[in-house]
Amino acid sequence: MENATLQKFRFVLDGREYFVRDENELALVFELLALTGKAGKYQWDVICSLDDDLLKIMETHHGLMRCARHLSNKNRSLLFLKIADNFSKVIPNATVFARLLASMPEEIDQEKFVKNARRKGLVAIVGKPSELGKVLEWATPAVERQILGYLEPSFVRSLIASSKDIYEILYFIHAKNKRYFCEMIGWDFICERTFSAEDFFCALKAVDIEDDETFFSWFEPEKIRSLIANERSFHAFLMKLSFTKQDPLLRFLSYDPHEFNAIG
Repeated sequence: MENATLQKFRFVLDGREYFVRDENELALVFELLALTGKAGKYQWDVICSLDDDLLKIMETHHGLMRCARHLSNKNRSLLFLKIADNFSKVIPNATVFARLLASMPEEIDQEKFVKNARRKGLVAIVGKPSELGKVLEWATPAVERQILGYLEPSFVRSLIASSKDIYEILYFIHAKNKRYFCEMIGWDFICERTFSAEDFFCALKAVDIEDDETFFSWFEPEKIRSLIANERSFHAFLMKLSFTKQDPLLRFLSYDPHEFNAIG
């Protein structure tokens, strides 16, 4: 049986027959075509001609990124579509996914990329909150919702052990989507995952400023006071909050912000 590394894959360009053996040679073809005045059309024709063979050619994320570097947004989207069935093999982790997403400034290209990844591809690279944060970091607001929609609330909740994990995700989400995320996993769920003062302050730091009151409504002031070990730790937590969040918190705990800060 012929060794896969020696196998040649045929494509036709301008009526002439050419061959590539692997992803590195294909990247070289795209690079050379990028130097011509007709790169867009020629690259498209190469991808269409190779078609299903791309599943055999494209084996690593290094090769994929090298190829993508020389393609237009339109041709890059076509390449991603052709190798969608190999997504988990070619894009093995959240960091690689984020790097590819960051290379796409146009929202429509990000949407197509995520659509090709499907739920199966996203679940394969997201196993903890920090990985979900990476996946969302370079997404546009609309694509953030697309990704979260594919993952679904039950899967996202399964990643979260405490409110500190929520912070690791919310930190990377656009302000306009913070409430969407909180409502998706449930304010009650956020409350249930608050086991310590640090959990509480991490969650408060992460939620959108306009959602402070919604967040506070799930807690009793007495419970929060009981979680805080002493005044020193309370001040340490306060220092990590913006003034726009400090004042609502102090009022929630029955302090006068002006008097409290004057004393402090």
